[in-house]
This record gives sequence, structure tokens and C-alpha cells, in this order.
Amino acid sequence: MNNIYTHSYDTTYNPAMPMAEVVIGRAMTKPALSLSAIVDSGADATLVPVSYLHQIRARRSRKAWMRGTAGGRILVDLYAISLRLSQFMFNYERSSNTIPSK
Repeated sequence: MNNIYTHSYDTTYNPAMPMAEVVIGRAMTKPALSLSAIVDSGADATLVPVSYLHQIRARRSRKAWMRGTAGGRILVDLYAISLRLSQFMFNYERSSNTIPSK
């Protein structure tokens, strides 16, 4: 059985982007910070603004190289977090970025 999940599109972006409510928290804890997130089902990574990582007091776990679609790479910090999307709960190591919160 395949489950299909759809999300509303935010038309303030051009082009419009699918958005979902997610909840994040420190790794291995119950997520507590609700956020609106852009859904990119083809992405290899999840980017979380560092200001949100600081709010949940996420721990930086290590550094890693992230490669962009144009072939360049950048050294990023990875943080361990828990993330809930709909009824799905994940414990992950995620990279931070400098994208400002909307």
C-alpha cells in the first residue's frame, strides 16, 4: 500500500512552493518547536535555519562537506535533531544554514 501526502502551496513564493508544518526538537526528545517548512521531496538534505537550532538548544555534532547542484562545496555544521512531519517522527543529524526565517 502506498501513502500519498499532499501539502498546500504557498503562493507568496514565485513559483509557488509546497509547504508543511513540521515540529523540531533536540535529538531523542519530543519535538516542541512548530515551523512552516518548504517541502522538497527530491532533496538530499534538510536545512534548518541556525536560529531555530539555537532555540531548541540542538547540539552541533560534527562538520561535513555539502555539495551544491553546480558542483561547488561548502563546509557545514551538522546538528542532531528530532523532526516530526505529519505522523512521522525522525531523529536526524541536520545541517544548519544561514537562510533567514520567514
